[in-house]
Amino acid sequence: MFSNLFLTELSRRLGSLVTIGTEDSETLTGVLARVSADVIVVVPTGYGTDNNPVYISVEFINFVTFELAA
Repeated sequence: MFSNLFLTELSRRLGSLVTIGTEDSETLTGVLARVSADVIVVVPTGYGTDNNPVYISVEFINFVTFELAA
C-alpha cells in the first residue's frame, strides 16, 4: 500500500528538483524525470555532472526530499 502512495506522490512531482538517498548510502540530486512501478529516473544537476539519466530501483530508495526552487 505505501509503495503505491509513494509512487503516486513522485508522479505528481515530475520535473521537481529532488535529493534521493539509497541503501548503499549514495545520495543523488537532480530533476525527477520519470516514475514507473519499479524504477525512477533522475537527471543529475550541479557542477561537474554529466547530465546522463540515473535509473534507481524503487526498492532501494531510503528517502526522497524535494528541494525548493531558488
